[in-house]
Amino acid sequence: MFDRLRRNIVAHGLGLAGLSLSLGALASGPGLIDPTRPTAAPTALPTVSQARLPALKSVLISDDRRVAQIDKTVLAEGEREGKLELVRVRPAEVDVRINGGDVVTLRLASGRIHKEMK
Repeated sequence: MFDRLRRNIVAHGLGLAGLSLSLGALASGPGLIDPTRPTAAPTALPTVSQARLPALKSVLISDDRRVAQIDKTVLAEGEREGKLELVRVRPAEVDVRINGGDVVTLRLASGRIHKEMK
């Protein structure tokens, strides 16, 4: 009886060892992701199109002037300051040229549009 009990223990012990090895191999497989592993460093720098665009804060259109506030800068149509050139002013949007590049349209947030002044 003792031999039979010893064989069962050995058989089950080896079975458990084999099972733990199998589970270890599954856990390290390519399908599982370790949440504690650091993320990879970005491989490329953001492009100009991914960079933050200036925000259009307000627009003033009257008979004799067309002005827009972009971030903290107030520009009249055709003026340039720093990297910004105000190309065109419309009631809810403006066209700007940034760093002498392509023209980009900036829009007011919908909740900030007020009636035109005459």
